[in-house]
Amino acid sequence: MFALVVAALAAGAFQSVPTVPFGALTTSDLSVACVSDPINARRWGCPVGRGMHYVHHVALSPDGRNLYSAAGALPTPPDDHGTIGIFRRDAAGGGLRQLSGRNGCVTHPGIPQGSEGCAIGRSVHAMRFVTVSGDGRFVYGTGVQGISIFRRAKKRGTLSQLPGRKGCINQEGSDGCARAQAMRMTEDLTFTADGRFAYTASSDSSAVASFRRYPRTGALRPLPGRKACIRQQGDFMAYTPGCATGRGLEKARSVTLSPDERFLYVASIDDSVAIFRRNRRTGDLRQLSGPDGCLDISGRDGCARVRGLYGPHRITFAPSGRFAYLAGKRGAGRGSTVVVFAHDTTSGALHQLPGGEGCLTTDGLDGCSLGRHVQGAHAALPDAEGRTLYLSADGDGGGVAVFRIDRRTGRITQLPGPLGCLSDSNFPEDGCAVAPAVGGIHFSVLSPDGRFLYGAGEDARSVAVLSRRNH
Repeated sequence: MFALVVAALAAGAFQSVPTVPFGALTTSDLSVACVSDPINARRWGCPVGRGMHYVHHVALSPDGRNLYSAAGALPTPPDDHGTIGIFRRDAAGGGLRQLSGRNGCVTHPGIPQGSEGCAIGRSVHAMRFVTVSGDGRFVYGTGVQGISIFRRAKKRGTLSQLPGRKGCINQEGSDGCARAQAMRMTEDLTFTADGRFAYTASSDSSAVASFRRYPRTGALRPLPGRKACIRQQGDFMAYTPGCATGRGLEKARSVTLSPDERFLYVASIDDSVAIFRRNRRTGDLRQLSGPDGCLDISGRDGCARVRGLYGPHRITFAPSGRFAYLAGKRGAGRGSTVVVFAHDTTSGALHQLPGGEGCLTTDGLDGCSLGRHVQGAHAALPDAEGRTLYLSADGDGGGVAVFRIDRRTGRITQLPGPLGCLSDSNFPEDGCAVAPAVGGIHFSVLSPDGRFLYGAGEDARSVAVLSRRNH
């Protein structure tokens, strides 16, 4: 923590050194604070990583041995830099080391900067998210051209794509992949705990897709008929034939299961959230009726109206399941937010907390509280204890904002002074402590023991490593 405290004092952010509280983040005591592309690695003294162009998402294997990164820009393939990075994680010190040669990354043919010695995969374009199955045996990449599926070697963490149509799914069936609806710009992917079902969001299709998953082989198969996908009603530009229709799905970005897996929540960046009841036997989804079935900033489509619902990117739940946190942004300084809900575990409905406790923004509009380093909010990550919330932000300073959670009421309160946020050392702001390679953090993940946080730095072209006080 010493280095961050010195930096904050030099900036005049505070006059006395505070006690370091539970949940605070630092880069001290780390042998490796980041992995980055060659230019930024020299700037920060990090190891050089391959396939680090526009890192959007990171995931850890359940055993904590490996970290996987999803990277890629959004231009039309092949100019998209799509790559899955594969790293070995030091459990004791938190550091990352990319596997050597073709074992260290998977990309697609014709990538602009060259393959960088990576293995070549199918449907690995503009990777947006990477997901590891609960048993640690398979890894799934999602991006502009659908889903790619890999078998994971548990001991080393290496990936090998499943053969033939089992190895990938896209809208057209190209690259020898299986075909499925609602696969245009595939975003977040989640699995049920038993591994039998999977759900994914598609921003270009404005839809959620449902799959039967086969835990032994890792393969995915769309549910039959209209159960396979639900698209935004009246959305003719992103029309997906054969799908059912729903509300609050315009530009769907992420999918989140409730802790008991009875409900699925789809955050859509057109200022709305869709809520579905899930059949745990068959996996199919049915949207809740009336205002319980969706949330919207202006109450469109009969949805419940919610203050401060700016471009929702992801909903996450407190470990108790009693509260939910939504992070979102509209981009270009048009509003960023954290919205706080009480979760009705019986009906699945979400109810915004009253007054300023119900949302937090940088400007206090819509009756929300003020927060620092909220601009560019992407995802709010509660810790396993339900005591601390980490907000990934991709504003100019990037980084992470840190909040204490009231486990009785769900209310969040930002930690004081520089302990309340980390910003990139190139763009210090908001009185935050500074850290290297945290520019444009989109998503983050905590290690299984809670000692380290890993952030996907899209602007910094890096994976940032932060130490966390957990005692």
